[in-house]
Amino acid sequence: MATLNRENYADLLWVNYTKLIGEGYKKKEKQYDQVFKVLDSDRAYERFLHMGTLPPWRRNNEGNTFNESEKVEGPEVTIYMRRYDNCFTITHEYWMDNKKAAMQGRVEGRGGPVELGEGLRKVCEIEAARVINEGFTVAGYDGVPLFDAAHPLAGSTATVSNIAAQGKEAMTNDNMEAAITAMITTQVDETGYLLQVRPDKLIVSPDLWMTAQRIFYSTQVAGNNWNDKNVLGNMKIIRMDYLDSGIWFLQDSSFENLVFYWRERAKFGYERIQKTMDYSFYGYARFGVGYTDWRGLYGAKISG
Repeated sequence: MATLNRENYADLLWVNYTKLIGEGYKKKEKQYDQVFKVLDSDRAYERFLHMGTLPPWRRNNEGNTFNESEKVEGPEVTIYMRRYDNCFTITHEYWMDNKKAAMQGRVEGRGGPVELGEGLRKVCEIEAARVINEGFTVAGYDGVPLFDAAHPLAGSTATVSNIAAQGKEAMTNDNMEAAITAMITTQVDETGYLLQVRPDKLIVSPDLWMTAQRIFYSTQVAGNNWNDKNVLGNMKIIRMDYLDSGIWFLQDSSFENLVFYWRERAKFGYERIQKTMDYSFYGYARFGVGYTDWRGLYGAKISG
């Protein structure tokens, strides 16, 4: 084993810290990648142009020219890649006085490698949840929030809702049945044709987690004394811990709507701090998170 000295202690620390950073990042199960489609990007931003959908094919007669439809240009979505980073310092004096603690990743008052890994995982969850938290108040690419009662259709005066009506926000068996039915029967493409939505995930804030379990996993209908069979079906329930209180939404995972782009996956390293005896251990990443469509989503925020 190499002798610990002034010249090599940073190298030896880094061998230990690489393992500890990974343990911190993997300490808890990731939630965002169960809801957001995770992709890689090679640019500073990703841009999507919404186009009106072609209608179903029409019947034609022998010898005729092809039926022709026009696609209408819709709004544009841009998702920017943002930088995230953090670091902690080990001073020469701390190393000299606390070699054992330093080797184990304990850096009193300065964070440490486990916290550096945890910090990356947390910011991924926080930024993903922000998209949903702001999705009830902040206007998106089509001029209304992600969850809204009047999403406009390109080339049409019609609108579509993907938010529970007032008074239907509470998480109850009846409201879940109404939400699933509304999602299936009202979500359409730009030409007004049904999308054949099939919700297979329910995403909830932590305060609704147990209620969701009872509603979907009870054999009989939850919340009443009847002996009716629970017909809500097999729904995967996902808790996102950084969602604001009272938020729930359904998702059809076959749609690409919520996206998480890695521009530069996490990099970790260390460097000597100029004009000092100290070392800085750092983490760096770039990613962008947002939504490209409201279709395949239906949600609510319980007030109060």
